[in-house]
Amino acid sequence: MRNNLLEIESDFLTSTEVRGHLNLSRIDALAQDIKDKRKSQFETSLKYAKLVNVGFEWFKSEEGQRQFQDNGITWSTEDFYNKALGISKAHFYRVMKVAKVQVESPEIVTQYKRECTQAENNGETVERSVAELIKRANGTSSGGNNNSPKTMISFSIKKGFMPNGKGVSITYDENGELKSSLTDNWGLSETSVRELYRVLAKIKSELRND
Repeated sequence: MRNNLLEIESDFLTSTEVRGHLNLSRIDALAQDIKDKRKSQFETSLKYAKLVNVGFEWFKSEEGQRQFQDNGITWSTEDFYNKALGISKAHFYRVMKVAKVQVESPEIVTQYKRECTQAENNGETVERSVAELIKRANGTSSGGNNNSPKTMISFSIKKGFMPNGKGVSITYDENGELKSSLTDNWGLSETSVRELYRVLAKIKSELRND
């Protein structure tokens, strides 16, 4: 996106001759290609994490273990990620964290993608990152704002527990503010919310006193 162009400048840059000399068509195409590849790489990482998680769940299941044993093979978790996947321990647990976020807190993934797309539409260069996604899930991301209050406590409620079939993430920051991914409707009575505040404030106080 070219910003702050005067009308005369915009007209000048749309000239076929000028665009040819400046290679703007090719440059724009490559810039879009770079943007698309960033998106594609991020989406591929999400798909990869989902597949690894499915495979690992089968590996741990009774059926999976039985098949391994029937073939005279006994694997530990370390054997699984080393021998089946060919990745390191750190990589494996990072992948599993990404899978967990997708399963338990899909709203965090959706929000992150939406913010990245909005930033790109504003002409910003965006690096979609699973590391940043994990930070958001942990409540440790600054979100581009260094003045944002730090998250003191965070937890999530799995979608299978919720009547609406959606997962919920809740954070409690250093300013004592409680935030939920269900921004439009907590789904809790005022009494329950007050009680939640009381419990979290007590935990925050005890943690600080350790």
